[in-house]
Amino acid sequence: MTTLLVPVALDVLVVREPGAASDWADTALTRPIPPASGRVQQDLLPEPFSARSTARPAGAHLHWGLPDGLTRGVADDTGATTFPPVPDRWLVVRLSGAATPGPRAVEAWLLPYAGAIEPVRVDRVLTGPTLPAPGPAPRSPLTALGHGDLGWAGYYDNVTHRFALHDELTGVTGPVAYLVVGWYTDPTRDPLHVTGETAYAERMEDLGWQVHEPDDEDGDEDQPVPDRSVYHAAAVSIGWPTPNWPGDGGLLGRETDYRPAPDQVALALGETLAEALAAVAAEPDDPSEAARMVEALLQGALADVTGADGPARLDASLHQSRFGSAPAAAGNEYIWQPATGSGGAAGGGSFVQVERTRPRVWHALEPTLVVTGGGRSPKHGADGRYSELGTLLCRLDGQTVRGFGVAGGDAGRGAAVLPPTPLAGLLPQYGVPAVATDLLVELASIDPGSAPDLALSTATQPSPVAAARAAWWASFDPGVGDPTSAPPGAVVEGQLPSPVGVTPPSRPWNPLLLEWSGSYLPSPRGAHDWPLGEVDFELPAAVTEPPAETGRTLRGRVMLSASAAALLDGTIDAQDAERDLLSGELVGIAEQLRRDATGLVVDAPNATDTAQPPQPPRAPDFVALRAGYLRVDRARLVDGFGRFVEVLGPEVATPAPVTHGATLAVPGHPDLAALRPRFTAPARVLLRFADATGALRDADAGISPVCGYLVPSLVDRTLEFFDDKGSGYGRLRPDPETVTAWEEDPGRPATLGAPPSRFLPNPLLGRFADRMLAADHALATARAGGHPAGGAQSALESLLRVLDTTRWTVDVTGRAGDEHLALLLGRPVAVVRAYLKVEVEDPRQPPENARTGVPVRLGTLSRSQDGLLAYCVGDDLDRLHIVDPAVALLAPGLPDESGAAGLPGADPITSPYVDTSGTFTVNPGVPVPLTLLMVPGSDVHVTAGLVPQKAVGLLREWTAPALSRLSPALRYGPVLRDLETTRLPLPQDVRGSWHWHRRNAPGEWTSDSVVPTTPDALLPNEPSVTSEGWLQVALVADTEYYDAAVPVRVSCVRTVNGTTVGLGGLNGDGSHFLIPVPEAIELIGSGRFAFFVQEPGTARVAIRVVRPRTGRPYLRTVADDASPNNLDSLPECNHVR
Repeated sequence: MTTLLVPVALDVLVVREPGAASDWADTALTRPIPPASGRVQQDLLPEPFSARSTARPAGAHLHWGLPDGLTRGVADDTGATTFPPVPDRWLVVRLSGAATPGPRAVEAWLLPYAGAIEPVRVDRVLTGPTLPAPGPAPRSPLTALGHGDLGWAGYYDNVTHRFALHDELTGVTGPVAYLVVGWYTDPTRDPLHVTGETAYAERMEDLGWQVHEPDDEDGDEDQPVPDRSVYHAAAVSIGWPTPNWPGDGGLLGRETDYRPAPDQVALALGETLAEALAAVAAEPDDPSEAARMVEALLQGALADVTGADGPARLDASLHQSRFGSAPAAAGNEYIWQPATGSGGAAGGGSFVQVERTRPRVWHALEPTLVVTGGGRSPKHGADGRYSELGTLLCRLDGQTVRGFGVAGGDAGRGAAVLPPTPLAGLLPQYGVPAVATDLLVELASIDPGSAPDLALSTATQPSPVAAARAAWWASFDPGVGDPTSAPPGAVVEGQLPSPVGVTPPSRPWNPLLLEWSGSYLPSPRGAHDWPLGEVDFELPAAVTEPPAETGRTLRGRVMLSASAAALLDGTIDAQDAERDLLSGELVGIAEQLRRDATGLVVDAPNATDTAQPPQPPRAPDFVALRAGYLRVDRARLVDGFGRFVEVLGPEVATPAPVTHGATLAVPGHPDLAALRPRFTAPARVLLRFADATGALRDADAGISPVCGYLVPSLVDRTLEFFDDKGSGYGRLRPDPETVTAWEEDPGRPATLGAPPSRFLPNPLLGRFADRMLAADHALATARAGGHPAGGAQSALESLLRVLDTTRWTVDVTGRAGDEHLALLLGRPVAVVRAYLKVEVEDPRQPPENARTGVPVRLGTLSRSQDGLLAYCVGDDLDRLHIVDPAVALLAPGLPDESGAAGLPGADPITSPYVDTSGTFTVNPGVPVPLTLLMVPGSDVHVTAGLVPQKAVGLLREWTAPALSRLSPALRYGPVLRDLETTRLPLPQDVRGSWHWHRRNAPGEWTSDSVVPTTPDALLPNEPSVTSEGWLQVALVADTEYYDAAVPVRVSCVRTVNGTTVGLGGLNGDGSHFLIPVPEAIELIGSGRFAFFVQEPGTARVAIRVVRPRTGRPYLRTVADDASPNNLDSLPECNHVR
C-alpha cells in the first residue's frame, strides 16, 4: 500500500492573555434545526458586529484548512453541485520540553468523528483510551460546506473538534511544536480510491495535486500509484508561556502579527469587481474614460472598442456586466399536431402540449467591495503557489524528512530527540496510518525547538542546527528561493515538505469577511429622478443628499476572497497581481430592502419538496424598485479566529478611505455611492415582432410583422405607400391648400377624396397614412385661421426629414440584401408591427410595479446596424417618436427647387406631430403595441436601464420577396416623346419592363411601354409632343430573372481546408474556367448570370448567395432530393486557372 502525503495549512493562535469577550467577533454558524416537514429558511450566521459570549481562553488554538482540491464542487446536468467528502479522523501530536538532553515530551489528541453530528475529542490517546460511541450519523458525508455555508470550514468556532483543537498548554514550558495528521476511516471516500494509473492521473489533475520529484532523482523511474491519501501539517518553534524560549537566541520564537493597522487599509466600491479594481488603480486626476478603459481591460472587452460601433458596444457590454442572469421558467402551450398516414390525409390530428423556453431574466448585482492592505492570507485558495504548474506539491510515504542538520556538524536527526517508540500507545482501533510515526520524526527534524544542539545557543544567537532550520523559512517567500531545497550549509535527509504544510511562529491573520453597516437613502421621486441615458440611468442634474430620516439602515457580511488578484493575473505584471487585495460582494441589499426572509434553506429529515420556502408577509416598507444612494458608515475585517480590526466608523481614529468606481461616484458627495434604479426582483424586457394585422401574437416564419413599405422622395417631397407584397397604392404629397394630400399611384382609380385607409390593404398602414393626413389638415386649418401653431412644419415634411437624417446613421451592408432599387429609386422603409413588454418575476407581485412607469428608449444612433428610423407607441398614430432628440435639432431642411438642402440645425423640427423626447414609458406587465419604421434587414435596440440593452433583428425572408418587386413611380417631365413611341434614357443594370404613365384626361390613365434611347440620331416621322407623367419599372420576378440570365453550369469546385474557394466548369468552346467565389458572388448579384449544378438525368439546381448576419457571404445550392448542398458532391477542379 502506497500513501500520498498531502500538506494542509495550519494556523496556531497562541492566547496568553484572554482579555474581554468584546475583543472577539462571533463567527460561529448556528446549527440548523430541521422542521417537521417542508422547507424553511433559518438565519444561521450571527448578526454583523456581534461579539463572542466569552473571551477566547488561554492556550494554543489550532485550526487547519482543507486542501483546495477538496473545496471545489462539481455541477451536474441538473445544476446541483456536489462537493467531495473530507477526511473524518484527525490525530494531533504535540512536542514540548527541552530537546537537550531530551527526549522531548510527546502528547496526542484524537478527533475520531469529525463528520459526526456531535464531534468529540479524545485526550491523552497515547495512554490508549477506548473510543466513545460515535453517536448519530449524518445523512451524508462531511464536506467543506458543513451546514451549507461556503465559508463554514474557515472559522475556528465552526469546526472545533473537526478541524480545530484547543490545547490549554497546562504545565508546559519552552518550545512547542504540533503535528496534525488526517485520513478517511472509510477508504471508499478517499479521493484516491480509483483503479488504474489513468484514473489516478486524472484524479490528481482534477484535484490540482502533483507528486514532487527532487531534481537529483531519476525522473525516468516509475513511481508507485498511491491508493490512499494522508493529510499532514506542522507548526514549529512556538514559545510558551512567552514567545521566546530557551535556546532560540532571542530570535526564533518571535511571532509576527499579520493583522494590519486601520490606517493601512483602503476600501473601493464598484458596480463590478473590475470597476472597483479600476477605482483602486485610478489616480485623482485621471479622467473617467481612463477608468472605463481599465474596466474594459479587466473584463476582456477591449476588443469591442476597436470594432465597428466600438464605444457603443463597450458601453452595452459593461452595462450588462452589472447584471446576473438566470433561465426563466419554461412555459407550456398547445399546438396542433397533424396525424400521420391516412389520418393525416383526412385532416386528422390533435392538440399536444409543448414546453417553450422563455427568455432569461436579469437581476441587478450588488456592489463589489475591494479591500487593499487587509492582510490577505494564502491559507485558502493558494495551495499551488510553490509550483510552476500551480499545483499542490505532495510526496509519497518514504520521502519524509529524517534529518535536518548542518554540513560537517550535527546531522539533526529527528528520531534522536524522540522516545524510541513515540506513538506506541495508540490503539489499533484508532486506525492511525503507519506513516504518522515518520511524520512525527519529520516534525522533530524540521522544528528549531527540537534541534539536538540547543545547548550551543547564546542569548543572541541560536544553535547552528536551529539556525539552519529557521533559515529554511526565508525560502517560503516564492521570490527568495526554492522552498523544496535545503538552504546553503544545511544537510537534509529526505524530501522537504511543501511550505503549505509548515507554519513558523506567528500570530495568524486570515481575513474571511468584512462586516459592514450603512444607509440606503432613497431618491425622493424614485426612478423618476434619474434620466435614462444611452444605456443606463444617469445621475440627476443636481444631486441633493436625501434626508437621513428617509433612509434605511443596512447591514451585511462580505465574504472575502482573492478573486481580485485572480482577475489581475495575466493583465498586469505578476508583481502587481500579488498585491494585498481582497474582494467580495455586498450581498443582501435587495433582500433587506424587500424584507424577505434570509438565511439558508433547511429541509425536513425526509423532505422531497424542492420548492422555495414560503416568504413572510409583506413589510410596510417593502421596496420593489430601488433608486438612491448608499453610504457605508462602519466596517471591520474579521478573521477565522474571530480577531478583527475596525477600519471604518466613528470610533476609528484614522478611518480607511473609501473610493467609488466611475458609475458609483457622486460628484460633490464623496461618501455616497449611486444606486441606479433597479428592480429588486428578476426582470426582463421583451421586444417581439407581432402579426402585421394588429393581432397580439408573435411573428414567425408563417406570420409576417411587415405591414407595408414607405418610399420617401426628398426631391418631390412625397411619401409613397406599398403593401407587404411590394405593390404600390399611392403617395402623400404637398398640397397648397390642405398642406398634404393623398394621390393614388399611376394606373389606379382616382380616390376622389377618400382616405388612404380605404385602399391600403393593411389597416395599420392605412391608419398611419390617415393620421398623418389628418395632422396636416389640422395644420392647414391653423394656418388659415392665423393660429401660431400654423408656423410648424407639416407632418409629411417632418417625417421625410426624420427618415433622411436617421437613415444616414444606418449601415446594413451585407445584411439587407440587394433585391430593391434603393440607390436608383429611393430607400424603402419597412412598416413593422411589434409589441414591448416589461416583465418582473416578483413572487410578491407588488401592485406598485404595475403603477411604475418604466422609461424605454427604442433605437440608437450609435449602432450602425440599428435601423429604427421612427416609431409610434400604442394605437396613438397621431404622434411620431424619434430615436434621439438630436434628430429633431439637427435634421437638415428638404431640398429646394435648386436641389440645395438646408443646413443642419438651421430649422429644428417643431411639429406637434413629432415627439422629440426620445423615450416613452411602459408599465410592467402591460404589452404596448408599436409601429416601427425600419430599414429592411436591420436591428432595433431597446434600452430600459433596468435590464441590459438588447437587439432584435428583422428576418430577411420577411422583406426580400416584396423588395424584389417593389418599384416606385418617378414623377418626370416635361419630356419630348413621339406620338408613336416613347423613348427615354433608362439604366442598363435594371432588369424589367419600363412604362410611362400619363393622364389623357382627369381620372383616365394611359400607359406606354418605354423604349431605351440609343446613341443614334433618329428623326421622328411625326412631330414630338411634351408630356408629364410617371416612369415605373416592373421588375422581373425571381424565376424569370434566372431564366433570362446567362446560364453557367458548375461541374467542379476548388476547396481549401474543406471550404469552397472557387467554381469551375467548361466554356462553350470546351475551355475550362475557374472563378474565385468572391467574383462568382458579384456575377450572381449582377443578375446577368445564373450559376447552377446539374447531375446527369436531373433538373438544374440553382446556386444562391447566402449573406449571414455576421461573417462573409458564401455560396450554396438550393436543397433538393439529391443533397442539402450539391456543391459538396462536386469533384475537385484539377485544371489550373
